[in-house]
Amino acid sequence: MQIEDFIEYTEKESGKKFDINADFYAEKSYDRIYLRKREKAVTEEFTISGETSFTHEKFSLNVKISTIYPAKEGNNTAVFDADKLSFPLKIRFRKKGDKMKLKGMNGTKKISDIFSDEKIERAKRDFVPLILKDDEIIFLCGLRQSPSYAPDRNTKKYLLIDYTEDNT
Repeated sequence: MQIEDFIEYTEKESGKKFDINADFYAEKSYDRIYLRKREKAVTEEFTISGETSFTHEKFSLNVKISTIYPAKEGNNTAVFDADKLSFPLKIRFRKKGDKMKLKGMNGTKKISDIFSDEKIERAKRDFVPLILKDDEIIFLCGLRQSPSYAPDRNTKKYLLIDYTEDNT
């Protein structure tokens, strides 16, 4: 019976899950089906009090201040005006209803919509860190940076946040 149910499941739309047992499930993500081990969503929060290297089991961050604008490639480095942004910053994972400002947009966009737009697998979404100043999300690590605190032509010091995902 379970084999027939699984075959029927494979024809359903993306995002659907199929329970295999207490430890594993199958997930259809766009054009693929993944066998996944169940993991609990991360609810920890951490504070960044200044320049630091921060390592977590799912990622690492390097936070530094520089007078030189970095040769930025991709979305793994966020660059802010260090004089506009002060410590402490907070690291946490997504919560229902999270939104952030995006460049070129009036208002905010839901983090869940950004994940969908970027085709981030559902199993990974709970493990993408968010960097916040007070309650404002300023960096969705590896994906988007808020224009808040962005450098401009008067910027003399840059706050750089380098993000590396642990793919193991």
